[in-house]
Amino acid sequence: MKKFLLSILVACASLSAFAQDNAAADTVKHHRHHRHHRNGVVFEGNDKKPKVSLYGFVRNYFTYDSHTIQAVNGGLFHTLPTDENLNLLGEDLNQQSSMQWMAFTTRLGLNLQGPKLSENCTMSGKIEMDFCGYSTYTYLLRIRQAFARLTWKKNMLTLGQAWHPMFNSDLMPGCAALATGSPFQPFNRSPQIRHDVRFGKDNGWRWTTDLLWMLQYTPVGPDKDLIGAASTANIKFLNNSCIPEIYLGIDHTGKKTIVGLGADLTSLKPRQTREEQMIYEGKDTTCVVKSSDRITAVSPMFYFQFKPSSNFKLMAKAVYGQNTAHLNMPSGYGLTKVDEKTGECEYTPLRMFSTWINPVWTKTSKNTGNITKVSFFAGFQKNFGAKEGMAEEYVKYTSLQHKGGKTFKTLDNCFRLCPTYTYSIKCFDMAIEYELTGATYGKEEKDDKGLWLGRAVEEDRNTVINNRICAMVKYNF
Repeated sequence: MKKFLLSILVACASLSAFAQDNAAADTVKHHRHHRHHRNGVVFEGNDKKPKVSLYGFVRNYFTYDSHTIQAVNGGLFHTLPTDENLNLLGEDLNQQSSMQWMAFTTRLGLNLQGPKLSENCTMSGKIEMDFCGYSTYTYLLRIRQAFARLTWKKNMLTLGQAWHPMFNSDLMPGCAALATGSPFQPFNRSPQIRHDVRFGKDNGWRWTTDLLWMLQYTPVGPDKDLIGAASTANIKFLNNSCIPEIYLGIDHTGKKTIVGLGADLTSLKPRQTREEQMIYEGKDTTCVVKSSDRITAVSPMFYFQFKPSSNFKLMAKAVYGQNTAHLNMPSGYGLTKVDEKTGECEYTPLRMFSTWINPVWTKTSKNTGNITKVSFFAGFQKNFGAKEGMAEEYVKYTSLQHKGGKTFKTLDNCFRLCPTYTYSIKCFDMAIEYELTGATYGKEEKDDKGLWLGRAVEEDRNTVINNRICAMVKYNF
């Protein structure tokens, strides 16, 4: 059965690009302590064919939530609790519990290594898939990563879908839940062209340049080229822009530390057409013409890791995000001005600050080799609203209940405390995790001109709490 399955995956791999092991943080770095018993099925290569190895795991989750939540993938990818919904008796109709048991995060992958492209350049690859293409009654096989990598002594070129550099696979939170610290941690995998160059003493410094396009994690914008159109998520807002998402970053890896800085730029085109008022054949006429609307935003990031021994590490990250909905964070942008004659629109990004810290303790039994890991994740996020006031009739293009305005409340801040205990016996992992996630909502603030500011007023706020218990079992191969 394994040989049959491997033959199918190899056939798929021949039509896809690949990347080497260290790019898949969630399957390699996260399980590095399993390498002594996760050899998988291997086909040895030669001078013309790569060495192919099959890997993956069967993973099951049990979750209990005390409150209704904003989530995807059948509720497993938990972000924030929804705002309260009070009835005439003062009862919160969203204060209701739920639980589930699901296994569709089971994963399959292929690692490829070699052959050499030249004496100085090695080739490697990966294709990785799971069953998280989720709908109510079906689980669809989807590609997580599929990209090629060429590696020289100091340079590395990655082509294809991989983790977003704002996720930063070198510092992945030690949470057991599928969300892996989201929405406090940027979460995104995208098609990209990435170049890493190492320099300095012991090649400790790394400069990263990355051009990215969006696929599974999408930006937001209007669903029609009309003023007041509803908000939707679609990759067309980046594709129509003809400017890829751009990331630039630098980091240093020492004996005990990793320190890095980076910045992500997005330039979206919300509309392709607009309605312009003009005189045509002596009459006032509305003409549909090409639009040059654009919203551009920059999001800087800082990250840090201190690892004094194999038994302990401390990770931390901070992001000042602008229009970061595609990173699975509460964000977006709003409409500020509309030229009455030309129909051209101006936009402003919604801003937020997000940070998290995560100490992780690991202990390996000398007698059995079993591994115990304890992690404590703490995250906080604050909404700073828009750079400019937004007009009364504006439509805000947002994700994760950041709407505000006349009808909706807007998110002011959110936080999470998450202890995790994991015990590993050879190929088998067991984890129990508790998430306390709080979100504070309030009516949206206006300035003295009556313009919306995209942030909550100081008074009349309310905080909702979700208590999530997550149990995970996983068999690695």
